[in-house]
Amino acid sequence: MNRRRGTTLIEVIVALTAGSVILGVAAAMLCLLLRTQSVSRDHVHQGTVLSRLSEQFRHDVLAATAVDGREANSWEFTMTPERTVSYRAESETLVREETADGEPTRQQRFSLPPGTAPSIESEGSPSATIVSLIVAPAADDRQRPAARIARFDARLGGDHRFRGPRQPPQAPAEPSSEDPND
Repeated sequence: MNRRRGTTLIEVIVALTAGSVILGVAAAMLCLLLRTQSVSRDHVHQGTVLSRLSEQFRHDVLAATAVDGREANSWEFTMTPERTVSYRAESETLVREETADGEPTRQQRFSLPPGTAPSIESEGSPSATIVSLIVAPAADDRQRPAARIARFDARLGGDHRFRGPRQPPQAPAEPSSEDPND
């Protein structure tokens, strides 16, 4: 009798099942990698934005002579009598606006992490005031998992390079040619 070698139906089903499992695991891994990449990209972007915000906020506080936070979610730093910088909280955004002689000259928007809200606090004596920008979970969003909290501190008016026109350096006093014994 002559038998032909071939595959049985059971062998084909086993091979298709194994291939399906491998393809399913590969698809799940690809989805997981894409999701991880997206979350990582968002995390890096938020870190970059907070870093830029920190640098700009500290620069503004160091250059300011006074801070006014009487309005809710709005703070104004006086740089010179003609120049001010204000920070205004909007929905998941902090808006920084420079004004000179009452006219807006520059505006920046910093996107904050989802579910967070900014606040600015000042403490200390008038001669050594520390101003803090705090990014914390929004008050109405307490049921979400704890968000990352950022706090940036700077001393108000700590940088005197920005106050008024620059004074030319004074020449050193010349030694007297008079003889003290005369």
